[in-house]
Amino acid sequence: MANDKSGTTVAAGTSTRSGVVTGPRPVELLIRKMSLEADLSEQDGDSVAAQVVDAILEADSLEAAIEAQDKAQLNGKSVADIEMTVIGFEMAHSTINREGTNEPGGLKHYMWVDAINLENGEQFRFGTGAPNILAILWKAREKNLLPLDCVIRSKDQGGAKTLLTLRLLPKRVTRP
Repeated sequence: MANDKSGTTVAAGTSTRSGVVTGPRPVELLIRKMSLEADLSEQDGDSVAAQVVDAILEADSLEAAIEAQDKAQLNGKSVADIEMTVIGFEMAHSTINREGTNEPGGLKHYMWVDAINLENGEQFRFGTGAPNILAILWKAREKNLLPLDCVIRSKDQGGAKTLLTLRLLPKRVTRP
């Protein structure tokens, strides 16, 4: 149940103008699916913080520990313009309120994306909560299109706001 603009309680997916139940919107279904997957991921036990601390403590040197810390802090903005192959992702619940949305936390989830840098072959992981990137990668996985060659582009929206978009890389010609 939710409240419409007048404060009247209505069933999810109900149009208050016509009173007709239309069913949940695609974004509502996506949020439900993400939530279920995030619940399963979190049952595996390790929190992100615990994984970061483990990597720092397992490092052979202080420099390696700092590198482990920095790798753990990669996000969509920090990997913008890196051509990559996304090989998978893991969902997590978000507690961040996103500006410009009507709901706390936007899609209320973020994902840990596992990718390979196409320039140097290095595998890396980054976090992103950008709703459009979450939706595109989710759809790519549903359509069995992972691994996916792509790049994240960043566009300054003024102030502290940045729009992240995912673009497919053109198919490269391989020669024997």
